[in-house]
Amino acid sequence: IVEAYGDGARRAKEAGYDIVEAIPAVGYIVAQFLSPKTNKRTDEYGGSLENRMRLLLEIVADMKKKSDGMAVSVRISGDDLYPPGEKKGYSLEDSKQMAKLLEAGGVDEIDVMAGWHSAPVAMIQSMVPQGKWLYLAEGIKSAVSIPVAGGTQVQDIEVAAEAVASGKCDMVYMARANIADPELANKAKAGKLHEIKPCINCCRCQESADDPPVYCSVNPRVGREAEYPSAMPEPAEVKKKVLVIGGGPSGMEAARVAALKGHNVTIVDENYQLGGAMLLASIANPKMGPQMRYKIKEVEALPINIKLSTEVTPEFVKQFNPDTVVLAVGGAPKLPDVPGIDKTIVRSRTDMQALFGAKASNKKKDFLMTLALPFVSQFVKYFYNPDLFRKLLKFDFVFIKNRPALLGGGFAGLEMGELLLECGKKPTIIEETPYFGSDFGPITRWVFKKILRDHNVPMYSSATIKEITDEGIKIDIGGETQFIDADAVIPTNITKNTVLYDQIKDMVKEIHATGDGNDPGKLMEAITSGFIAGNKI
Repeated sequence: IVEAYGDGARRAKEAGYDIVEAIPAVGYIVAQFLSPKTNKRTDEYGGSLENRMRLLLEIVADMKKKSDGMAVSVRISGDDLYPPGEKKGYSLEDSKQMAKLLEAGGVDEIDVMAGWHSAPVAMIQSMVPQGKWLYLAEGIKSAVSIPVAGGTQVQDIEVAAEAVASGKCDMVYMARANIADPELANKAKAGKLHEIKPCINCCRCQESADDPPVYCSVNPRVGREAEYPSAMPEPAEVKKKVLVIGGGPSGMEAARVAALKGHNVTIVDENYQLGGAMLLASIANPKMGPQMRYKIKEVEALPINIKLSTEVTPEFVKQFNPDTVVLAVGGAPKLPDVPGIDKTIVRSRTDMQALFGAKASNKKKDFLMTLALPFVSQFVKYFYNPDLFRKLLKFDFVFIKNRPALLGGGFAGLEMGELLLECGKKPTIIEETPYFGSDFGPITRWVFKKILRDHNVPMYSSATIKEITDEGIKIDIGGETQFIDADAVIPTNITKNTVLYDQIKDMVKEIHATGDGNDPGKLMEAITSGFIAGNKI
């Protein structure tokens, strides 16, 4: 192992690098030597801290020797973040002592990470506050005189700048944010902070790393650089009249790319503002709001005609007479075909979107909802603020109530369950398959499930919905009928929406169906499909 690290440093030197880093952190093999939790050796590589550090110090010495003294950095976990007791290996105070030995051993800089991958603590997920782990770097910095870098959960360049300015650390490392926007540092250096594409902290880049290429939810060129070598698309040889139907993430991305190619683009949406499904998503996920505002600014900065509060019908398309249509209408609620599905207790995605100016559901509403909708809708129109909505959800809100039953235990259901729990509601989650969260990756899935289970949220899997009543839901699990008491039933799953596509597909020469309306997914799938459609025009 020592020889391999040293040989790697030599190759890095020969390749022209200025610095090389070893990573005895997060539970990797060298980190297991450092921790008394995992190091049970009784020879010179176990026991005392000096002995447990021996392998790492030998690695550093070999790297220095074979690279002719090139700068060597070491990345350590400032705390393994295991709970105190038998499972605890080392704390920040232990890491300070490690850092002193590393400095004495010739290390030129220390990166400070948080935790071990196997620790039962959310470290990098979107619900973890930015900068939460900078205290670890600050602690290490107090123990050594060499430069110290902090990070682990920093995507905002202003958070990074404040960390350095306040003396918590000398540098900040950022990975996901640089994938979302590779020009992040250059834009910051030029003072163009408003042009930095925000990372939504979804971790899908990390989850795709096990099966390359790596992809990004907000930067669709990632993993497709060979196919799209420039961030600026090639100008179109033939300029077309393009109608984009739908102002969600997919529609906005298609409109952006098509406009950059020189097409005459009009984007139409039935809401009174752009954003589509992101308007609702930003209420559940605070990271979605900045991304939505960034996408809207991208569209508004280009010569794109924007028509809001406009319902698109076949007659509208015929009169508009486009060369190309991008259909980005969003998905339709996936409703179970059971008795009671039309009852007023059911609050579908369509009902919620009516707050933003979308066409309301045709099904009969209760008196209170009918009375409240116009007033709430007008309030939202002029005072839309996701943070305010999260606060309103703490009350007996006319749409959500206090004992909501969520139909669907996928990403949308678990995220909404966590949000409603945070708002003081008592949600129940009902999933027809045996698995919760099967439509998203393990980095975030386990955190949602742990939060919900730690708060005793009822979660029913392999459940068949039999009937919806005014008081709740009847479900069947393994042949046994159970009744779930609820004052609101919220379907969280969506399905394809092909109604308008079927009506207009023979009316236009070129049509591209994108986003949830074509293939339900999450933000990455929506933006990517819009990006590809825009490039195809």
